[in-house]
Amino acid sequence: MRFQQAAINILSLTRYTVDPANLPLHYTSLAVIDSLIEAGFFRIYNAGGMHDPSEGRHLLARMRMKLSDYQIRQLLSANGGHEMFISSLVLNSNNRIGDDLMWRTYGDGRKGVALAFRDLGASSFSDFIEHLAQKEDITSTDQLGKTPIVKQEMFLGKVCYGTSDMQDEIDNLGEQLRKINVDWLSEQEKYRLSRLLNFVRYMFKQDLYRREEEARVLVLRPLLHALSTRDFSRSYLEIPGFFRPEALIVGPDAWRPEICKQWLESQSWVKGNQKVGEKAITIKCSDREE
Repeated sequence: MRFQQAAINILSLTRYTVDPANLPLHYTSLAVIDSLIEAGFFRIYNAGGMHDPSEGRHLLARMRMKLSDYQIRQLLSANGGHEMFISSLVLNSNNRIGDDLMWRTYGDGRKGVALAFRDLGASSFSDFIEHLAQKEDITSTDQLGKTPIVKQEMFLGKVCYGTSDMQDEIDNLGEQLRKINVDWLSEQEKYRLSRLLNFVRYMFKQDLYRREEEARVLVLRPLLHALSTRDFSRSYLEIPGFFRPEALIVGPDAWRPEICKQWLESQSWVKGNQKVGEKAITIKCSDREE
């Protein structure tokens, strides 16, 4: 099917491989790090809680389509529907560990911590695409036995911004999508195309967010497989230990940064329970910026 190939082409162009010389960063608060250390999992949140109000819709607008269009509604509701979970990373292409905007926006107002990752647990692109072609999810549970996790259905990609990136590919995707008569598709075909459409649409954002240089880990799950909070948009998955950072950087306005650094270094999650030969996690303080 031509729509399927057009979607795969876009995902191939957006996929991201970690640069060992310039590791991507995930900014968060010390409180989150504390729970991560204690429980040994990494939380990845529902796309509905992201800062961008057009999250998941920007690509559709560029295809001159809407969530309310018949083809879109039918595909996205296939097999009961899915929800996307996203973990955002700053690509740090200019070694911006001390970047003030990122610290203020995502690093608890400069008081938090940034995690530098080398291994994000994503499978190869060919394995990812092969898994999407399957009729049903192959699930296992996280270490707490609660949340279904599919490693093969985890995509690591670099976000495209604005209205110029890959426009030819996007025009082709929209053209192929408009040609589909969803009423003639089998349930298996709708399910496969639904998952592809979900992954593709979350790789595009407005130009307003270009400064973030975002890469993102995407995990797509059937509805109701998330753990709940009071706010549905903040439902989450708990990802097990392969989300292990290589370094932690304490924020420039953290309370007594050197004390925070020593506290982090003392935690068993940092200094112990590591596989034989595994490199220790580096802890350092960010340079202060006035």
